[in-house]
Order: sequence, then C-alpha cells, then structure tokens
Amino acid sequence: MQSNAMIVEQLMKSAVLPTVAGAITAYGVSRILPEVTRRGPAAAAGIAVGFSASFLAVAGWDGFPPTRVESWLPFLAILAFILFLAIGGMTQLVRGVGTALLAGGCLWIVLAPITRLFSTGSLMLWIAGTTVCWLLAWLAWESLPANHGPRRELSLAMVVAATGASLISVLDGSALLGQTGGALAAACGGVFLATLIDRRIAVGPHGVATFLTVFFALLLNVYHYAEVSPLAVALVASSVFAVLVLRLPRLRQAGLVLRASAVCLVALAPVAIAIASLMLGGDAGDDYYDY
Repeated sequence: MQSNAMIVEQLMKSAVLPTVAGAITAYGVSRILPEVTRRGPAAAAGIAVGFSASFLAVAGWDGFPPTRVESWLPFLAILAFILFLAIGGMTQLVRGVGTALLAGGCLWIVLAPITRLFSTGSLMLWIAGTTVCWLLAWLAWESLPANHGPRRELSLAMVVAATGASLISVLDGSALLGQTGGALAAACGGVFLATLIDRRIAVGPHGVATFLTVFFALLLNVYHYAEVSPLAVALVASSVFAVLVLRLPRLRQAGLVLRASAVCLVALAPVAIAIASLMLGGDAGDDYYDY
C-alpha cells in the first residue's frame, strides 16, 4: 500500500501538476494579455511554469545558484521565457542570436562541473557542435508555414519528444531525469489543452524557444550524467525535426487531426528505435537510483 501511495504521489507531481499548471497558466496569460497571445507568450508561460512547478515538487528547492546541475533546468526555462518575451516579436536574426546565447549558456552550465574531463579542443568542439544542432532544430521549427493559426500540433510534437527523453532516462538508469522529462511532456500537454479552450493561444517563437531550451538541456544531463547511450540520446534529439513534415504541400492545408497525426507519427519513429536499442542492449535500468 505504501508503494502504491508513493507511485500515486509521484504521478501527481510529475504528470498531473505540470498538466494543470501549464494549462491554467497558458489560459490565464491569454486572458491577461489577449493582444499578444498570437505571438506565443501564453504557451511559453504554460511550459515554463508547468515544468518548473513540477520539477520543484519532485526534486525540491536546491537554492540559488543550485548545487546540482539538473536543478538549473527550471531557471533555464524561466530565462528562455523572459528572453523571448523581450525578443520574440523581433526579426528572425535577433531570435537566432538569442537562441545561440541560450544554447551556449546551457552548455556552459551543464558541462562546467566536468570540464576537467575535456581537453580545450574537445570542449570547444562539444559546444560548437551542440550549438549548431540546437540552431538547426530551432530553424526547423521557425521555418514552418505561418498559416496554421495556433499551430496546436506543435505542442503535441513537444509531448512526444519530451516523453522520449523521459523514457530513455528511466530505462537507462535515472528516475529523477525520467520524471523531469515527464514533467516537460505534461506541461506541453497542458498547453495543448489550453489551446483547445482558447484559440488565441499560439505556439509561437516564445514557446518553441522555451521548450527547446529545457529539452536540450535535459538531454545534455541525460548523456553526460546519467550516461545514457549516445545512440538513444541522438535518436530522441532527432525527434524534434519531425515538424519538418508539416512543410509538405498536402499538410499545409490539412486539418488539425491530420497535421497532428503526421508530426506525432514521424516523431515517434526515432523515439521507438531509441527505446528498442536500450531494451535490446540488455543494460536498461541497471542504475535506476543512481541519479
């Protein structure tokens, strides 16, 4: 009975709380600032608040600056939201520079405790390579057709990608990072629910930047500290490029159900392969409580 109670408690913290907080926050911001919601701050606020509330409920407050690397994640979510609240309506070049700064900052925070393990050259290669991949993912989302209104299907693509990060973390040894990925997925799911209630809520540059910041920072933690298979991490990272399927001419004028189904199915493919690779590898779950 006690174990069942613990499971329910963890589900409430990492699934129900971020979903409800994300939905309420997105809807609340859309009511307060209706004139700018089509540019996306409501969705971004839902992701940032829903995720941060869940993370703090699961992992607890670690002070500032945090002593644990993963405890930076809610601060990074809020930072991305605030930064794009300021520059989200500016040119794509300005948003690109902002994204690059977020990527560099996240990399520095995540890698700082283990920089001694890298040579200067390999560290710079890591920073440059990851920043380029991050920018390519951001461009994939930024380049989508602008005629889809709220673009609700993007929040579902976020759910799939974040769920993938959660599953590979749990399967390869990290309960905390698994719950963290689940919190991000649930917060994005809450935003999707909010877009169904209020059509003025849009998944725009603000929401994309906030999600990608938490998603890639989480994967960096998963790879460097939980030591999840590089193949699995790369496959889950590639799932965010599934949104490119929305550029197909047939999908540009399609309805929400078809667009959402297409992008989710494409995103699920690399996630499924990543999960299968871990399960067939034979070492899934060996160090479940280590990180």
